[in-house]
Amino acid sequence: MSRHPRRTLYILLDSGTGIRNVLRTDIFARLKQDPRLQIVIFSPVCDAEFRSEFSGERIHIEPQIIGTTNPQQKILRTFRRDLWATLSGGTTYLNKRARKPLFRFRVALMRGVAKLFFSGESQKLLQWLTQTETDLAPNPTIPILDQLPPDLIFCITLYASHPGLELVAAKRGIPILTLVHSWDNLTTKGPFLFEPDRFIVWNRVLQKELQRLHTIAEDRVVISGIPQTDIYWQRDQFRSRKKFFADLGLDRKKSLIAYTTGPPGLVSMEPAVVELVYQALSQGGHGMSWQLLVRLHPKDNLARFAALQGKPGLIFQKPGRMGAINDGWNPTPDDMFLLAETLCYSDVVINIASTTTIDAVAFDTPVINIAFDGKTNLPMAQSCRRFYQFDHYRPIVESGGVALVKDSQELITALAAYLKKPHLDQKGREKIRQEQYAMPDGKAGKRIAEHILAQLFSSKKNTKK
Repeated sequence: MSRHPRRTLYILLDSGTGIRNVLRTDIFARLKQDPRLQIVIFSPVCDAEFRSEFSGERIHIEPQIIGTTNPQQKILRTFRRDLWATLSGGTTYLNKRARKPLFRFRVALMRGVAKLFFSGESQKLLQWLTQTETDLAPNPTIPILDQLPPDLIFCITLYASHPGLELVAAKRGIPILTLVHSWDNLTTKGPFLFEPDRFIVWNRVLQKELQRLHTIAEDRVVISGIPQTDIYWQRDQFRSRKKFFADLGLDRKKSLIAYTTGPPGLVSMEPAVVELVYQALSQGGHGMSWQLLVRLHPKDNLARFAALQGKPGLIFQKPGRMGAINDGWNPTPDDMFLLAETLCYSDVVINIASTTTIDAVAFDTPVINIAFDGKTNLPMAQSCRRFYQFDHYRPIVESGGVALVKDSQELITALAAYLKKPHLDQKGREKIRQEQYAMPDGKAGKRIAEHILAQLFSSKKNTKK
């Protein structure tokens, strides 16, 4: 007989990225093996194919629970976001909120309220706003909460578009463990919609951001590494460079330049930038023999690049299976390996302040960051130049591990230098790798799973402090 009674774990997913980071890593592979555990997965994808792949005797699939927000919550959330922006000490989110109408008025009003009712302590007012917003959240009927109550909820984002089960759990006192699934979330998305009991983060950088910006005590945070990149250390499973080039119709005699795009809503200028990159390569000289692979972001649309399709030496790579979910992506294992192989076998990776920068440095692939808007010069608030001032990206620029180029001539110069000397800026890339990956050993998913199991089966109760 098992020493421990069976425990129930809820896994809350809200995107294809979440599916990739959890279900397609060793997090899920390890958890589903434990006979003491039953798992309920709440997913935005619940079709027959998904259920066939992930459900089992102890694994139940449920549709994602979408919450609603009432007017009172919306008002409190606006004030809370503005106040947090002024108190946190971060610049990225503050600059973002400062552009909102009546921002200064709302901040002044909150300071007055803090003075009148909270002895001038704005942090206490912020805590009151957070708790009141949670208390005002609707209480939807969720039958499974009573039929199969969870011992722990593991959620993949602190910033769900329409949190439902998370807020209900917070009100009921159900323990919540969150994986901070992206390196920019803590500095760009503001205060949490709910506060988990414990956090899992990629690295010490994020741990310090939780402490500095969100006042989360260090003993509530576990550092794991980056689970979705564990396959980067499984290169024995990669196709050979020869087969990769053959399968994609690439010329092994030519250098491979990979351009990875971003979400259209953030980088609307990108088609013009890609066109300029292509033109610069075509006219660059320097004895370069190249081919350009443009890998689209899951939210990107190939139609944006219609003018470039069919150009010689230019191919497009779309992420794998699409999905009717918020990031438009239902990734397969093959797609994860395709991205890894692309970054591994590219001679240079180009992007606009993308996460693929840290993906590429895992393979020590040189990276060029674009800091110009094509042939136009957009105001800073719309320009891609603004991203390099963001809190999460400044250390990348300052590391010396990437080439930041401000026009097409600088681009060609940087490309020629990297193609001639691939080890250029290697020390800077190593610095990025050590900071971002924390433990670059391919075992992040296993560490996260073991921590989840420890929380479920430990005799200690881990609560907020």
